[in-house]
Amino acid sequence: MHNACEWETYFADIDGRVASIGVDMSAARELADLDAPNLLKVQYMLRQADEDGLPTLGEEEIIADLRDELINWIGALNGHCVGEVSGNGLHSWFFYVPCGWNEVATLLRRIALRKQVALGAEMMADAMHRVYHEALLPTAEELRRTRNVEQLADMAALGDDASRERPVEHTVLMDNSVQAHAFAEWARRNGFMVSSLLPPPNGEGLHQIIFRRNMPLHAELLDSDTHLIAEEAQRLGGIYDGWRAEVRLAKSA
Repeated sequence: MHNACEWETYFADIDGRVASIGVDMSAARELADLDAPNLLKVQYMLRQADEDGLPTLGEEEIIADLRDELINWIGALNGHCVGEVSGNGLHSWFFYVPCGWNEVATLLRRIALRKQVALGAEMMADAMHRVYHEALLPTAEELRRTRNVEQLADMAALGDDASRERPVEHTVLMDNSVQAHAFAEWARRNGFMVSSLLPPPNGEGLHQIIFRRNMPLHAELLDSDTHLIAEEAQRLGGIYDGWRAEVRLAKSA
């Protein structure tokens, strides 16, 4: 979708409505070296949005076409696309640019005429790239929740019956054995069965704790568990590395 970038997509709550946010994670390294002190926000009002205010499939095609056009032409002005947001019936792109409003406004008018769409835009000074760092970059919590939603959706597409109990296996990574044993003890106290405490191969790398509990794959239960696990892993200086579970099909009548 985006060339030579490290894009991450996640869901977030904006003013009480769900929004889909895509952000170029590599921009955190690149912006410091760019002379691009102005933030340009380009906005397209969706012609067809779903019940959550997000784009329909047909709108996704229009957005992809506009994205390519904007990145191509604003890129020619040495602009850098760092993110985009869909929500509340709107889709917005965020660019850092070295030029002023007049150059950009002329370009956007031409794009809007050629593509037969209405585009809104605004520019603001943001030499410290605060919008990118404070509004677009995801928190660890937002990424965790998004990955839960995506994994559950993938399993549902395979016919998974979320109400059926099954082992849900989690993995946490720690720097040393003291941290690993401390986390394993926490997991046991909180009702998990610890199946493996693995030292790093050849003594180099991270210690791995694998643990599980039997449960239905209800989103709210999974969200509660993964939140607590990630929080405790971070407290002890480690990383939560996600979960896995086998698909359970609905039982035949």
